[in-house]
Amino acid sequence: MVRITEDLRLALEADDPEELEEIIERGDPEDFGTFQELIENEETSTTYRRRALYALGKWPDRETDAVNTIESVLPRLTELERITAVSTLRRIGTSDARELIVSKADDDSPDVRRQVVKGLSRIGDETAMDMLRELAKDDETEHVRELAQEKLRRLQGE
Repeated sequence: MVRITEDLRLALEADDPEELEEIIERGDPEDFGTFQELIENEETSTTYRRRALYALGKWPDRETDAVNTIESVLPRLTELERITAVSTLRRIGTSDARELIVSKADDDSPDVRRQVVKGLSRIGDETAMDMLRELAKDDETEHVRELAQEKLRRLQGE
């Protein structure tokens, strides 16, 4: 079990994200490490894991560490956790984050693939655009194809 300070526990359990935002702004490396441990620990509740993923995605100057942590757990996350992970990667926006987003383009869940489309459209580099084109053309779910087509139109200024 991961040891969590009282202020971190309160922030993770709060309905309002303000307390979690304060932890992120404080930028204590020990808190970042605790969030990593929560994400990696198989006993962590989905709620805590999702909030820890959110925090890692907003943590300044730790993008590589955040991406590496997400990569290490991505194969074993639940659907809701994968959605949060892809959203977090979208926020990070680095090329490594984009590569992980692309790796989820064939996820079984259409909701995860919708997050993939949103993530790729936010990153918007050529690799992201190529994958968006593939999803717009070939995704098995109509609403994912339509979202990808819409994002492509916006990005191409149509």
